[in-house]
Amino acid sequence: PKGDLIYGFNPMVTIDRQGSNNFVQLFYNLNYTKYVENSKLSRLGNDYGFSARYYKNRWAINFTNSFKPSTAIATGQRTELDSTGRKRVIALTLSSTVDVSYQVSPKTLISYSQGYGLFYLPTAQNSVTVHGFSTHTYTMNPKISYAVTPKTNVFVSYVAKDTNFIENGDLSSWAKTLSIGAGGKIAEKASIDAEIGFKNEKYHDSLRPALGGYVLNIAMNKKLTEKISGTLSMTKNVSGTFDSLEGQNQKLDSLFYGVNLSWRATPRFSVGGNASYGITSRGGLVTLADPDNPSLFFTRERQDDIFRWGLFLNWSPK
Repeated sequence: PKGDLIYGFNPMVTIDRQGSNNFVQLFYNLNYTKYVENSKLSRLGNDYGFSARYYKNRWAINFTNSFKPSTAIATGQRTELDSTGRKRVIALTLSSTVDVSYQVSPKTLISYSQGYGLFYLPTAQNSVTVHGFSTHTYTMNPKISYAVTPKTNVFVSYVAKDTNFIENGDLSSWAKTLSIGAGGKIAEKASIDAEIGFKNEKYHDSLRPALGGYVLNIAMNKKLTEKISGTLSMTKNVSGTFDSLEGQNQKLDSLFYGVNLSWRATPRFSVGGNASYGITSRGGLVTLADPDNPSLFFTRERQDDIFRWGLFLNWSPK
């Protein structure tokens, strides 16, 4: 089918309070997604929550919590927030993260992050089948960083993610990612950050094949003038996704390139723009009904080209 032009509007309000060794922030974010061609996919959502930070001597503790009621699109027996299905369902998302770090020495920092996420499809607004795809997710992330020079640091990170489906237990998975990275200045006004690792994902159902591949993140920042800065980035990732048509999990590869420019007009006001291009792919071909005309069908490679661009304004009252 034809492509679509999608507009996103995301006004955000925050309230901050800075203490001598603590920081608290309340936030509210309203987001509206407008589909030009497939207007029935347009949706309004919001998320709100708070974050807090406490630091003293060598210790720092961060806590963030957010809640997001939203709509999702049901495709077959699987619910995807970004799919092009035809049935709208109600979803609730809760996310909490605690991060504790300790400065062992002037050059060495160790940290541990524990996260919990709930993606819930209430039975009051959804069918029993759809409700079964609600998930609990637990994330653990120990990390060690070392400052090689005052301007350069390296790190080793391990991320374990346990995803549990409330009803469909055979879809539950355990993903592990081991990575190394480095970051720092490469010139007076330029810096670079890079991370490479290997990700492995196994399912509780031993009959479902394990998935794996390397992941890569690179970002280069350059201060072009006193008020203008830019960033180039590249991200490669691999993940498992459930195919409702074939009834099995498949490997999803994604590769994205991005660019960002910002202009700090005044100390309190800045404006900028960003754009990205990405490819997500799975093996084989797929035949689906046209979202605009269900009586028509099309067959294509299981690959999507994704273009995104946007403008932003930032203003701080003080």
